[in-house]
Amino acid sequence: MADQFGQYYNKAETFTGLGQYADAISWYDKAIAINPKDSDVWISRGIAFNELGRYAEAVDSCDKAIAIKPDDAPAWINRGVALGKLRRYAEAVASYDKAIAINPKFAGAWLFRGVALTELGRHAEAVDSYDKAIALYPDLAEAWYNRGVALGNLGQYAAAVISYDKVIEINPDYPEARENRKIALQQKK
Repeated sequence: MADQFGQYYNKAETFTGLGQYADAISWYDKAIAINPKDSDVWISRGIAFNELGRYAEAVDSCDKAIAIKPDDAPAWINRGVALGKLRRYAEAVASYDKAIAINPKFAGAWLFRGVALTELGRHAEAVDSYDKAIALYPDLAEAWYNRGVALGNLGQYAAAVISYDKVIEINPDYPEARENRKIALQQKK
């Protein structure tokens, strides 16, 4: 039975790697039928649902993983991603906070938390989250970009320009950063 579980899970992972998420979910479901207590299969299934835009089902899968293993930071992060896509930003922040409590060195959790806080209009808190992501991973262009957006929303245009400059330094092919930099420079005057 354990061998069959592994075969099903591996097939699901192969389909996930190919971007064939519906097929992957069907294999994850077969693996779950054999061992519903494996949190990794529930998380992977949730990720596949996220990729298909089936966010409520992604939340459900992540909730099942969390029920099995409450201290699984990736389950909390993927749950937060799905909640964010559902525009349930306060719940997403709470999920990211759980992930951060488990592993405060997970830069992605800080980044995604900042995005959700920005959507809630809590721009100063968002900047703090982006700063924490950047402290962990200084070349995370997305964090620098979103930091610039949040700073612009706070009217801190000079600081926003510095963030956009950093994005362009990391990734010169980032047109949104160039455009937002121009806007921030105009606002700064």
